[in-house]
Amino acid sequence: MRLAALLEALGYDVEPEYSVPSGRIDIFLPQRRAVIETKAVGMADPDGVRDAGSGETQFAQCERYVRDEFARERGMMDLDELGDLPYKAVLTDGRVWWMWRWEILSDGALGAARLVVGGQKYGAKSAGALAEWLASDAFSRTAGKAWAPRDPSPVFAPFRDELRDVVYPALREDAGTRTKRDLWLDVLRASGCAPAGELERRADGAAYSTTPEGDDLFVTHTVLVTVARAVSRAMTRGGARGGRGGAADGGGDDGPLSHLSEGFAAWPVAPGAGGEPTHAAGADWVRRAFAEVDKYDWRARSRDLLRALYQGMVPPEQRQAFGEFYTPDWLAEMQRGLLHSQRFPQPSVDFPKREEWGDLSS
Repeated sequence: MRLAALLEALGYDVEPEYSVPSGRIDIFLPQRRAVIETKAVGMADPDGVRDAGSGETQFAQCERYVRDEFARERGMMDLDELGDLPYKAVLTDGRVWWMWRWEILSDGALGAARLVVGGQKYGAKSAGALAEWLASDAFSRTAGKAWAPRDPSPVFAPFRDELRDVVYPALREDAGTRTKRDLWLDVLRASGCAPAGELERRADGAAYSTTPEGDDLFVTHTVLVTVARAVSRAMTRGGARGGRGGAADGGGDDGPLSHLSEGFAAWPVAPGAGGEPTHAAGADWVRRAFAEVDKYDWRARSRDLLRALYQGMVPPEQRQAFGEFYTPDWLAEMQRGLLHSQRFPQPSVDFPKREEWGDLSS
């Protein structure tokens, strides 16, 4: 069994080929703060060079990765949030293992490396002993939350199905839901990508009606907006190690319901005559969706996870039919580089300075 697969079988969060500013870690265990550098059989040696011509030892490579990751976390967290879980590095060729540990000092700096395991042999015949060591206290302590999955769409697909199959049918004919759906359709119409069937129904002056395709897209967009707002809330509430209050808070200033009280996506929690949500299942759905988002650390990943969520939930044929496309990273970067190149030496868009705003109400 490969090391990454063994670690996953032990229940560890595994990030293969994890990038840091100075390179790429072979295996990283985020919640364990463990860097694992693997070498070919017979080539692991703390004092040996990383590669021909580099002059850097393999231990120095491991320490460089550790300090890169420490700097990233330290830049996101205050000292209390950072906690005291040490950073670790493992060097191995699959047969011989070394491990070092770096303690977090009281002033928030990272201390010097301390050798914990030196040249321990775990071969093919001692896989059980290796698994026992990997499951020991050296690795079992965790810091903060699990990182958000690279593709969150499988996590939230059941929420979409429940909203579509249970909550929306119960609220579909509610006046508030109709109003929110009209608002959603107006947004799509203004962008020129509203579902054609919906436009035909509205143009002939018929009574309120919808298309199944439009209903499905409306529900999916509601899920996307709900998750986006929940992520925004999670990232401002203590992020990696929890935050203020619980995710099941109601409609208080920082409760889930208050974060979904405006816009077309607010229909699951639209208030009735008494001020409470019209449908209890809608409010419960929102609370549970926010609670699911709160399980993860969304700040750790550099990539846009909402893009993966969007692309995973909206099928390509539906995106094409409704004119919805997500600008790929490479194209956005190219456009940004072009706008800042010598071809465009002047600002492409000149916004008025604050003193030039004048009366914005006119």
